[in-house]
Amino acid sequence: MVFTILLLIANRLLEKKFPGFYRRIELPCLLLASGLIAAYCGLLLYGVYDVLNSGVSTEDKVLFTIFIVCVVAVYSVILTFSWKEYRKGQKTG
Repeated sequence: MVFTILLLIANRLLEKKFPGFYRRIELPCLLLASGLIAAYCGLLLYGVYDVLNSGVSTEDKVLFTIFIVCVVAVYSVILTFSWKEYRKGQKTG
């Protein structure tokens, strides 16, 4: 999670300091981020599947599942807003 926050801060700094360079690398970075987030969330969901099929207590299964669903939701929202911002930037030129 800390790595994601650092990437978002770096993203904003690049956008403010070097807008021309930022526009050239924005799409490849979004594509890379989408792939990494998809892979990471897939592994998290496999972890949920693994925990649900293990001998862990029901309370722990529920807590872990809720936590992972929240993490996946946060990543999905971040990615959605990033793509919306990119599309809005493309429309305005």
